[in-house]
Amino acid sequence: MRSIKNLKLIIVVGPICSGKSRFLKIVESKNLIAIDWGNIFSDLIENDYERERYLESVILLINKRGRRYFIKKLIEKIEKKSKKIEYPAGIVIAGARHPSELSYLLGYFTISRVVYINSDVSKRFERCKNRGRRGDPITMSEFIHLDMKEYMMGLAEIVYDFVQDYIDNNESELEFNNKVNHYLSKLLRENIP
Repeated sequence: MRSIKNLKLIIVVGPICSGKSRFLKIVESKNLIAIDWGNIFSDLIENDYERERYLESVILLINKRGRRYFIKKLIEKIEKKSKKIEYPAGIVIAGARHPSELSYLLGYFTISRVVYINSDVSKRFERCKNRGRRGDPITMSEFIHLDMKEYMMGLAEIVYDFVQDYIDNNESELEFNNKVNHYLSKLLRENIP
């Protein structure tokens, strides 16, 4: 088994309900290690009170344990999943939210790419309502407030400093799936710069 450091890394970023989870579902059908960054935090948020205030709970956990703790947990999860795939073609991590997380990961892995997924706020809000996840914003005003909070906490800096590729997710699910499959096949055929 080769070192995970030598695998191609694709980091998927984007605002709430932009399509990051959908991207991971597509990846799971391929010879890739798929990791939802948010699950690293969710696994550590122990009760419903904390789950309802997910973002605030994540901030408290980061302040308590430090970002390196969660990056270590992420690397452990990648290593564990890599043992289940004989020859993984690469790693896809969705949901990184802070520039320091990306800086570390991009320094850790030798070949990497950052892709930003986005769609109109009204489409994302509709997806948010339809998924019915506990603690999700209920009104458009709450949704926009959460959106702005995520951008101010580091997503805007990620977009400006790290993103190399962009996938628009304003069309149908089938069209988005086609875009993601095309993107992945292109990157996996070549050495991504």
